Amino acid sequence: YVDETHWCGDGCPIFLYIGGEGPQGPPSDRLFMGYLAKKMGALMLALEHRFYGASQPTANMSVENLRYLSSSQALADLARFIEFIREYSPSKVDMWSTPPLKMLSSARHSKLVAFGGSYPGNLAAWLPLKYPAALAGSVASSAPVHAQNNFLQYADVTGTAFAAPSVGGSLACSGAIQEA
Repeated sequence: YVDETHWCGDGCPIFLYIGGEGPQGPPSDRLFMGYLAKKMGALMLALEHRFYGASQPTANMSVENLRYLSSSQALADLARFIEFIREYSPSKVDMWSTPPLKMLSSARHSKLVAFGGSYPGNLAAWLPLKYPAALAGSVASSAPVHAQNNFLQYADVTGTAFAAPSVGGSLACSGAIQEA
Protein backbone atom coordinates (compact mmCIF):
# COMPACT_ATOMS: atom_id res chain seq x y z
CA TYR A 1 0.00 0.00 0.00
CA VAL A 2 1.20 3.48 -0.85
CA ASP A 3 0.04 6.70 0.82
CA GLU A 4 1.54 9.86 -0.66
CA THR A 5 -0.84 12.19 1.19
CA HIS A 6 1.92 13.92 3.16
CA TRP A 7 4.97 13.09 1.02
CA CYS A 8 7.00 16.04 -0.22
CA GLY A 9 8.84 13.89 -2.83
CA ASP A 10 12.32 12.54 -3.41
CA GLY A 11 14.62 13.35 -0.50
CA CYS A 12 11.77 13.38 2.04
CA PRO A 13 11.47 10.37 4.37
CA ILE A 14 9.79 7.06 3.63
CA PHE A 15 8.08 5.15 6.44
CA LEU A 16 7.56 1.43 5.86
CA TYR A 17 4.91 -0.31 7.96
CA ILE A 18 5.78 -4.02 8.15
CA GLY A 19 2.84 -6.43 8.04
CA GLY A 20 2.58 -9.46 10.26
CA GLU A 21 0.36 -12.46 10.89
CA GLY A 22 -2.70 -11.37 8.92
CA PRO A 23 -3.89 -9.44 5.89
CA GLN A 24 -2.29 -6.00 5.59
CA GLY A 25 -4.37 -2.87 5.05
CA PRO A 26 -3.30 0.61 4.04
CA PRO A 27 -1.24 2.68 6.48
CA SER A 28 -3.30 4.86 8.80
CA ASP A 29 -2.88 8.43 9.97
CA ARG A 30 -4.00 7.15 13.39
CA LEU A 31 -0.75 5.23 13.84
CA PHE A 32 2.29 6.92 15.41
CA MET A 33 3.88 6.46 12.00
CA GLY A 34 1.00 8.43 10.44
CA TYR A 35 1.46 11.25 12.93
CA LEU A 36 5.17 11.42 12.11
CA ALA A 37 4.50 11.22 8.35
CA LYS A 38 2.24 14.26 8.55
CA LYS A 39 4.79 16.17 10.63
CA MET A 40 7.79 15.22 8.45
CA GLY A 41 6.28 15.04 4.93
CA ALA A 42 6.90 11.30 4.67
CA LEU A 43 5.69 8.70 2.20
CA MET A 44 3.87 5.88 3.99
CA LEU A 45 4.14 2.34 2.66
CA ALA A 46 2.71 -0.89 4.06
CA LEU A 47 3.97 -4.30 2.96
CA GLU A 48 2.06 -7.52 3.60
CA HIS A 49 4.01 -10.51 4.95
CA ARG A 50 4.21 -13.54 2.65
CA PHE A 51 1.59 -16.27 3.29
CA TYR A 52 -0.84 -13.83 4.93
CA GLY A 53 -3.69 -12.05 3.18
CA ALA A 54 -3.33 -11.96 -0.61
CA SER A 55 0.45 -12.49 -0.53
CA GLN A 56 0.56 -16.17 -1.37
CA PRO A 57 3.93 -17.13 -2.90
CA THR A 58 2.95 -20.80 -3.40
CA ALA A 59 -0.10 -22.68 -4.67
CA ASN A 60 -0.98 -23.96 -1.18
CA MET A 61 0.20 -24.07 2.41
CA SER A 62 1.55 -27.61 2.43
CA VAL A 63 4.34 -28.42 4.86
CA GLU A 64 6.70 -28.48 1.85
CA ASN A 65 5.70 -24.92 0.89
CA LEU A 66 5.74 -23.55 4.43
CA ARG A 67 9.52 -23.83 4.39
CA TYR A 68 9.27 -20.43 2.66
CA LEU A 69 7.55 -18.95 5.72
CA SER A 70 10.43 -17.75 7.88
CA SER A 71 11.73 -14.54 9.36
CA SER A 72 14.80 -14.84 7.11
CA GLN A 73 12.56 -14.94 4.02
CA ALA A 74 10.50 -12.03 5.38
CA LEU A 75 13.66 -9.95 5.90
CA ALA A 76 14.84 -10.76 2.37
CA ASP A 77 11.40 -9.71 1.05
CA LEU A 78 11.68 -6.41 2.92
CA ALA A 79 15.20 -5.75 1.63
CA ARG A 80 14.12 -6.50 -1.94
CA PHE A 81 11.05 -4.27 -1.58
CA ILE A 82 13.19 -1.40 -0.30
CA GLU A 83 15.52 -1.85 -3.28
CA PHE A 84 12.47 -1.85 -5.59
CA ILE A 85 11.21 1.42 -4.05
CA ARG A 86 14.64 3.05 -4.39
CA GLU A 87 14.85 2.04 -8.06
CA TYR A 88 11.34 3.29 -8.86
CA SER A 89 11.00 5.97 -11.51
CA PRO A 90 7.65 7.54 -12.43
CA SER A 91 8.85 7.72 -16.05
CA LYS A 92 9.08 3.88 -16.30
CA VAL A 93 6.13 1.49 -16.31
CA ASP A 94 6.25 -0.88 -13.34
CA MET A 95 6.15 -4.44 -14.68
CA TRP A 96 6.97 -6.14 -11.36
CA SER A 97 4.02 -5.50 -9.06
CA THR A 98 0.26 -6.04 -9.17
CA PRO A 99 -1.26 -3.54 -9.36
CA PRO A 100 1.64 -1.57 -10.86
CA LEU A 101 3.27 0.89 -8.47
CA LYS A 102 2.51 4.51 -9.32
CA MET A 103 4.13 7.30 -7.33
CA LEU A 104 4.50 10.96 -8.19
CA SER A 105 8.24 11.00 -7.59
CA SER A 106 11.33 8.84 -7.42
CA ALA A 107 12.48 7.86 -3.92
CA ARG A 108 16.16 7.44 -4.77
CA HIS A 109 17.38 10.07 -2.29
CA SER A 110 14.87 9.41 0.48
CA LYS A 111 15.84 7.86 3.81
CA LEU A 112 13.71 4.92 4.90
CA VAL A 113 12.54 4.04 8.42
CA ALA A 114 10.79 0.72 9.14
CA PHE A 115 7.98 0.41 11.69
CA GLY A 116 6.56 -2.73 13.26
CA GLY A 117 4.93 -4.03 16.42
CA SER A 118 5.09 -7.50 17.96
CA TYR A 119 6.44 -9.97 15.34
CA PRO A 120 6.70 -7.19 12.70
CA GLY A 121 8.58 -5.29 15.41
CA ASN A 122 11.08 -8.15 15.46
CA LEU A 123 11.48 -7.77 11.70
CA ALA A 124 11.94 -4.00 12.10
CA ALA A 125 14.64 -4.63 14.72
CA TRP A 126 16.42 -7.34 12.73
CA LEU A 127 16.27 -5.62 9.32
CA PRO A 128 19.10 -3.12 9.99
CA LEU A 129 21.21 -5.90 11.49
CA LYS A 130 20.93 -8.15 8.43
CA TYR A 131 20.65 -5.39 5.76
CA PRO A 132 22.36 -2.31 7.29
CA ALA A 133 22.41 -0.32 4.04
CA ALA A 134 18.68 -0.79 3.44
CA LEU A 135 17.37 1.83 5.86
CA ALA A 136 18.22 4.75 8.10
CA GLY A 137 16.49 3.35 11.16
CA SER A 138 13.61 1.38 12.60
CA VAL A 139 10.97 1.54 15.29
CA ALA A 140 10.30 -1.83 16.92
CA SER A 141 7.34 -1.67 19.30
CA SER A 142 6.57 -4.56 21.67
CA ALA A 143 9.04 -6.74 19.81
CA PRO A 144 9.92 -10.02 21.57
CA VAL A 145 13.41 -10.11 20.03
CA HIS A 146 14.93 -12.62 22.44
CA ALA A 147 14.62 -16.26 21.35
CA GLN A 148 12.23 -18.32 23.40
CA ASN A 149 11.84 -22.09 23.30
CA ASN A 150 8.23 -23.32 22.87
CA PHE A 151 6.83 -19.81 22.33
CA LEU A 152 3.18 -20.87 22.66
CA GLN A 153 1.75 -17.35 22.44
CA TYR A 154 3.24 -16.97 18.96
CA ALA A 155 1.90 -20.40 17.96
CA ASP A 156 -1.57 -19.22 19.03
CA VAL A 157 -1.33 -16.04 16.94
CA THR A 158 -0.09 -17.79 13.79
CA GLY A 159 -2.50 -20.71 14.20
CA THR A 160 -5.44 -18.32 14.41
CA ALA A 161 -4.13 -16.35 11.42
CA PHE A 162 -3.82 -19.51 9.30
CA ALA A 163 -7.37 -20.50 10.24
CA ALA A 164 -8.77 -17.30 8.66
CA PRO A 165 -10.70 -17.80 5.40
CA SER A 166 -8.70 -14.96 3.79
CA VAL A 167 -5.63 -17.23 3.74
CA GLY A 168 -7.50 -20.41 2.76
CA GLY A 169 -8.20 -21.67 6.27
CA SER A 170 -11.36 -22.34 8.19
CA LEU A 171 -12.37 -20.45 11.31
CA ALA A 172 -13.97 -23.71 12.49
CA CYS A 173 -10.41 -24.97 13.02
CA SER A 174 -9.35 -22.03 15.20
CA GLY A 175 -10.91 -23.53 18.34
CA ALA A 176 -8.94 -26.73 17.83
CA ILE A 177 -5.76 -24.70 17.52
CA GLN A 178 -6.47 -22.89 20.77
CA GLU A 179 -7.19 -26.19 22.58
CA ALA A 180 -4.10 -28.01 21.29
